[in-house]
Amino acid sequence: MSFRTHGHCGLVLGAKAKAHPRKAEKHDHGEDAFFVSESDAAFGVADGVSQWADYNIDAGEYSRKLMELCAEEVADLMSAEDARFADPKRALEKAYRRSLSVMGSSTACVLTMDGEGMLRAANLGDSGFIVLRPGFTRESHHASRLQPIAMSLNANAGLGPAGPNASQQEAIKKKRRAREIQWDVMYRSQEMQKYFNCPDQLGPGCPDKPSRAETYELPLETGDIILAATDGVFDNISDANLCVLVKRFSLELQSLLPTDQGAFSAASVKHDAELRPWLHSVADRICQEAHLVGMNTTGITPFSEQCRNAGYLFEGGKLDDVTVVAAMVVSKE
Repeated sequence: MSFRTHGHCGLVLGAKAKAHPRKAEKHDHGEDAFFVSESDAAFGVADGVSQWADYNIDAGEYSRKLMELCAEEVADLMSAEDARFADPKRALEKAYRRSLSVMGSSTACVLTMDGEGMLRAANLGDSGFIVLRPGFTRESHHASRLQPIAMSLNANAGLGPAGPNASQQEAIKKKRRAREIQWDVMYRSQEMQKYFNCPDQLGPGCPDKPSRAETYELPLETGDIILAATDGVFDNISDANLCVLVKRFSLELQSLLPTDQGAFSAASVKHDAELRPWLHSVADRICQEAHLVGMNTTGITPFSEQCRNAGYLFEGGKLDDVTVVAAMVVSKE
């Protein structure tokens, strides 16, 4: 992958979307949409407002068109000879002006990063993003048990008391040195709603304009993960549980990193094609979890807490379209 951004940082991207069961026949993503561009270090998500169905209009057509145009406008901004990054709000404004021939409306969250690791975002509505930063906890319990388990398996396989061979022993030592990665929330965008469960939105006939979008400039570090998602994710999974879900993939991540110590470090996170399927797996797991929680009719969820704060009685999750783009900041050097 060639990066068009200058500097030492880039993004590797993975994405997954899952439609509400009632909408899956029309489109795999339901009324959600997204775009990704590793070369331009840009991505975005949009959530079509489902109330348009009352007028026999598929809001997914608008959200998909808006994201398609955002990708084009980002590429156009990056084509300038001296471009260091694409301004996400400007890209959203230009895409919006070109989208008005399509009926519908949607939320929008567009993000770009320059080569020095500065993330810029424009967000309007209740889609959004969260930035997770890696740290370390104690040595992984799973890793610490690898050696006796491996020796037992070798003995059962008839390999004798010598246990693992030299290469197996080295692999075991590398795993034992691995420490669990603790992911912490560094930044979180804010929802924009007119009133409870009615997000700000873009589209022909809507009073909101891209100029209303909240903008962010956030310095990132190599190894940071950005999750951009629609409300189908954030309504069903808390920030803390998003950290837990990403943590479950920590050992797999460490196995992909070219380190001598077998442990995660920011310096080891370089652009690698194998990181992309790992990020796809993370996004897929988050989508599956949001979908499962959305089908629950009991328990406390972010959405049920929002209902309570608004004066409504509601338990469980909120079944919806779910979309996640998972991005990792990597070194290009």
